[in-house]
Parts: sequence; C-alpha cells; structure tokens
Amino acid sequence: MSSDSRGLENLDNFNWYYKDYFNWKPVNYKRGMRIVYIGEKKDNPNYTVIIKKLKVENKFKKILKEIYFLSCCNKSKYFIKLIDVFLSEDQNYIFLILKDEGVNLLDLMEYEENEGNGFDYRNIPNIICWITFQIVCGLRILHANNLIHQDIKPGNIVISSQSVVKICDFGSVDIVEMNSFGTITYESPRNLLGNRNNEKDDMWSVGVIMVELFKKSFPFFNWRAIDTSENKKKESQLKSILYHYRIRINNSEININDNSQYDSIKSKISENNFENFEEELLDIGIEDQDALDLIKNLLKIDPSQRFSAEQALNSKYLTQFKDNFTENVNGISFKTNDYNRFCKAINSKNEFVKNVELIKQKFIGEVIFQ
Repeated sequence: MSSDSRGLENLDNFNWYYKDYFNWKPVNYKRGMRIVYIGEKKDNPNYTVIIKKLKVENKFKKILKEIYFLSCCNKSKYFIKLIDVFLSEDQNYIFLILKDEGVNLLDLMEYEENEGNGFDYRNIPNIICWITFQIVCGLRILHANNLIHQDIKPGNIVISSQSVVKICDFGSVDIVEMNSFGTITYESPRNLLGNRNNEKDDMWSVGVIMVELFKKSFPFFNWRAIDTSENKKKESQLKSILYHYRIRINNSEININDNSQYDSIKSKISENNFENFEEELLDIGIEDQDALDLIKNLLKIDPSQRFSAEQALNSKYLTQFKDNFTENVNGISFKTNDYNRFCKAINSKNEFVKNVELIKQKFIGEVIFQ
C-alpha cells in the first residue's frame, strides 16, 4: 500500500496518534456509499487499519450497540476486530478504528470486472465451501448467545488472501426477535413482510450468498419490477422468491399469478402458519449436489424447516471442515446486564459520551488495543 495522507482534512479533529504514526489513503469501494480510509502503520507496513467515521446526531443507541457488540466479539476469530474508538473534540463525530482484515467479498465476486483489486478466489479449490463454513461458524457463535447479525451479505464479509473470513458491520447486530433490519435482496420471506428477526433469517442470507458464489448473480429479484418505494421493492422481492418454488397448500398447487392465492401465501408466511404447506425449490442450476442440498435447506420458506447454523455445520457439504471449528460458542463477552447498562435509552450527548467511556473502560486491556 502506498503512503498517502490525502483526505484526512475531512476527518474532523482526528486523533493525533493516528495522524503521527500512520500513513493514510482514502479508498472508495466500488459499490460503497462512503469514503473509507485505510491507514498503514509507519513502523510496520503490514499492519493496516480502517477508519469508520459516524456522525453522532441522535443515533446514540444505534452507535453504542455497534461499539458494544464489536467489543464483545473482539476475541473471536470470525469477526472483524475493533482496535480503538474515540470522539472528535466537538463530540459530533465518533471514529471506530478497525483492523484491516482483507478484501470485501462483494469486490471479489466482481473481480473479473474490477481487475487488480484483491485475488481471484474462484481459482482456489473448494473455496466456496470454506467461505460458507467460516460465515456459518461466526453465526453459530452469535446465535448461541441469543444474538443475530440481521444483515449478512457479501458487502459485510471480508476475506484475506489466506482465505480467512471475517463478518463485519455490527450496526445491525441485536438480540433475537428485535425489529427486523436488513438488505432486501438478502431478507427472508417473513422479514420482507415485516416480521421480527430471528437466527433462522441469518441462515436464509447464507443460502442466498451461496447461490451468488456459485452463479455470480442474485438467485432472487425481479429487477424490472423495481419501484421507488420500499414496500414495492419488498413486494417484488417476495414475488420473485415465490416464483422459484413449487408450493402446495392442502395438496393444491398455488398459482402465484392469482392474487387471491398469492395473498393466501403471504398471510401464512406473515402469521408463521405453515400447516399443510409444502414447498420445493425449483432447479437453480448448481451441479454440486452436497452444496445444493445445503442451499435447499437454508432457503426454506418455512423457518421452522430451515437449517440452523448447527445443522448447517453438520451438513454433508460443510462437515469436511467441522474439526476446524474449535472456538467455544460462549467465547464472546456478551452479557445481558451489560447490554441493558450500556445500550439503554440515551437522551443527551453527554450521556452518550459517558457510555462510550464506560464501554472502553469495560474492555480496555481485555480486547481493545490487543
């Protein structure tokens, strides 16, 4: 990485330590919505970090949750590492310093169009299985602690040149059954209808990513039917999903183009009522039978029939790597009392600043700066 400090003038009141001991350059990711700065340590060029700059405004609880959950997961090898967090002098911005863990998986999936950015992962034998395995391992740990990510997608996965996978972007992480949050193209049918999220919805997202890795395209979405409204986009996404299934209710096959029958399916999905409901994912053109079996079990419309992370790890497709999962599922530092203490309703910037410091005091020396 070349040394370049241009762009730091946009980092208001940036911490002197990181200005003096790092060389910086802005990197505008191909499909990103913001500038990301990558810093290279002057005395150790192999040590690189990323700045995430957040405007505080009234997003107190959301930002505190992200910092807290990143800190909780710092000891786990399956998640991006938080190195430091500090506020600007005017306290209008907060900076998260994260370890640069690799290349965004979304960029790697577009490698053929974006030559020179990363490495061609498709030349590595069995790489799709290995990537999937590591994502599922990370989710297994979150789910065992009653947590969900809610926004699993290639843009929130990074992979190193040594094929080490990390889950990132903890702004969506929360306790199971909180309000639904996610990216439309990776949301499960029940989330598209506004249901609260649970751990099985993360697993649906894994199934979508697997199809993308094999097919180099989204498995679901009628792009020509996109409307500017969020509800119309979700409606289009749900219909696109259902078109890929043969669905029978009470032994009668459902016609998605019949509005009354379509409304009946929506009602069942929304109410989590799958009595006498049969579903079959139609051919999606994946030849690896073990991978296809796992995908079919991850892309179940009925969440009660969908594989959990534990079941996925025991699938024929992933079991070859199962011995690599040696981490204690309780090895992250999440505690319900801490969550309630740090992430309670915050009504002022002073309270927010105080809680940021409390989180740093809780984890400093244990996880941050290690």
